[in-house]
Amino acid sequence: MNKNKGFSLLEILVAFNIMAIALSVCLTIFSQGVNNAGVAENYTLATQLAESLLASTGIETALETGQRDGVVLDRFHWRVKIEEVFADNESSLLLYAVHVSVSWGDEGRQLLLTELKTRPRNNAL
Repeated sequence: MNKNKGFSLLEILVAFNIMAIALSVCLTIFSQGVNNAGVAENYTLATQLAESLLASTGIETALETGQRDGVVLDRFHWRVKIEEVFADNESSLLLYAVHVSVSWGDEGRQLLLTELKTRPRNNAL
């Protein structure tokens, strides 16, 4: 009895199809991972920018009611809005809400941080 040793054409085609499907799934997973890494990097940069703006408000810039905005790295648009929250005539402190928003990308992604800050009244000791 002489049996053929080897694979038939059908077996080779099935193996190639299985390999092609597995490779396409792997490439899809890899490309999504790269895309998610880019999104995470933008969120990290936006968070660092927003925290920096919050920290500098009241120290490098005056803690007064109003709004200012700008652009960083040609893609992050930021806005700082300061509102007086509570004013008690008997208190020596004024309370302000500082809202920082950073937006970027075509998808309209936005990050919003809010913090309460105090400052002494002008006539306080």
